[in-house]
Amino acid sequence: MQAVARLRLLRDLVRADVLPAAALHTVESAALRIVSGNGTRCQSFRVNSARYVASCPAVDQPAWLHTDPGHWAPYTARPVLDNREESFLAYLALPTKKSSHLTHIVKKCKELAVTSINRGLVSTTADDFFSSMWGLLDRHTHLHHGIFYAACASAAVHVAEAAQAQGLWCWDQASELVEALCNRLGPHWAQLGGITAVNMLQVLTKCQLQQGPVPPAHLNAARQQVSACGKELNQQSVSLAAWSCASLYQRNDPTHYHAVLQQLEEQALQWRNDEIRLQHAVTVLWSMARSHFLPSTNLLEKVTEIACLQIRGAVPHAAPDIEMLFLGYAWLGYPPPPQAMQAIVDCFLGQRLQGHQASNMAWALAVLGQLNMATFTSLLAHVRPPHLQDIKICRQLHFALEFLRPNTAVGPEYQQWQRVSEHLHVSWPRCREIKKTRLLHQQVLEVLRDGLQLKCFKDTTIQREHGHDLFSIDILIEEQPGVPHDIAVEVDGPDSYIHNEPDKHRLLGPAAFRNLMLLRQVPRLITIPYYEWVDKGVHVAHTYLQDKLRTEGQCDLPDFVLPE
Repeated sequence: MQAVARLRLLRDLVRADVLPAAALHTVESAALRIVSGNGTRCQSFRVNSARYVASCPAVDQPAWLHTDPGHWAPYTARPVLDNREESFLAYLALPTKKSSHLTHIVKKCKELAVTSINRGLVSTTADDFFSSMWGLLDRHTHLHHGIFYAACASAAVHVAEAAQAQGLWCWDQASELVEALCNRLGPHWAQLGGITAVNMLQVLTKCQLQQGPVPPAHLNAARQQVSACGKELNQQSVSLAAWSCASLYQRNDPTHYHAVLQQLEEQALQWRNDEIRLQHAVTVLWSMARSHFLPSTNLLEKVTEIACLQIRGAVPHAAPDIEMLFLGYAWLGYPPPPQAMQAIVDCFLGQRLQGHQASNMAWALAVLGQLNMATFTSLLAHVRPPHLQDIKICRQLHFALEFLRPNTAVGPEYQQWQRVSEHLHVSWPRCREIKKTRLLHQQVLEVLRDGLQLKCFKDTTIQREHGHDLFSIDILIEEQPGVPHDIAVEVDGPDSYIHNEPDKHRLLGPAAFRNLMLLRQVPRLITIPYYEWVDKGVHVAHTYLQDKLRTEGQCDLPDFVLPE
């Protein structure tokens, strides 16, 4: 509260002409940092602070207050947005060496550049911005201030995103600038605060996803500093750090980030349920699920309690958060308590939903085994005919519908299911999903074909009763001598398992749901876990598959003899 008191004093001194009007910019920006940064409930600064500049009695000047107009010079210039070059030069030419003032200058340059790009002046603005940033860094080579470097890196990414939205690719320039900033930090990474380290990790993540691999040393430095400063993070920083770890999953070994996620989980468990925004709690859970990281039961229950607590009031825009929450549940295979789940689903159905939100919820409830026909028809009412031309939306709805299919083809339940099924199949898009064959799949296929001499097909689909392909499987062994029925073979790689519990070999929710659905379509299903297949010799691999087919597939195959 001492910072809030100082801000109020600054506000009053501006009105009393003790300080120049330029100091009001500091009041506004600092108030925003206090309100959105550390959660201080300072309602008087949520509106434009000019409204609160009122007449006040004379006050004594405190010792820490700067009344010299030169001190406020960086905040006096208010360049016109229409002239980009003059605006950049006006800010960058300000005579200051303080890192706090330079950080303010960088943020203003970013705002000017993004505004100009959104007005259509894309190419020239981007070039001017990056050249100006390089010039600023060249003039201040002595600085090794983490907040200043983080502001520069974040500004580069924001400008690159704005330019990309207008059709201009300048991520190469942004990545080059970010890499130079990381190189300058060098041994000073350990001096970064937790929030600054999270900002740098987020910047590096975006550069990696857009431009390509960034130096692993920078990612490791940011990761280690976020983990070391986990106790300093607020709820927004925790969610951003978790999002960054999840986004880096496909380009890095996810086990590198398990220490960060573990630290973030410990920090999240310290939250008070009534002080946490549902968006941040859900982002942490969904990010862990995307990273194949199973959090503790305590955190899962805590996020569920936060959701139940916040939906009790009027929540007009909770659909995206609830959608993400149930996707996280589905990936982790964690069904919440029935009463809590029903309350959250009812809140979701009362929202104004988009097609992809309805299909995601239907799929997630089916994976959790909690979907019923009444909920499915309610969700289906939010899906418009144009949405059914989206292959992802349509496939999710078909998976959910297949889960609801009655065991017997008679009775009113089956008739209701058939009506809904025919409605969906009319809109089935004529597009087949392309499945990438991995080395593990190819090795199993070669042993089945060349070693055991079985007739089989890879990456095939099973035709349903309406003639549409829905279920794509890795390998299909057709009925033949020694094989009395069709057999589906699924090769489960590391991406199908939880990673932070390697000894338990626990499948992710989607993989377990796929197996359940395939068993409804084929007489037998055989799964080949990667940890049982790796490092097997030729003879051992043939014998392993032969035993699998005999025991799980009920096949009558002759003993395999290794050819000379």
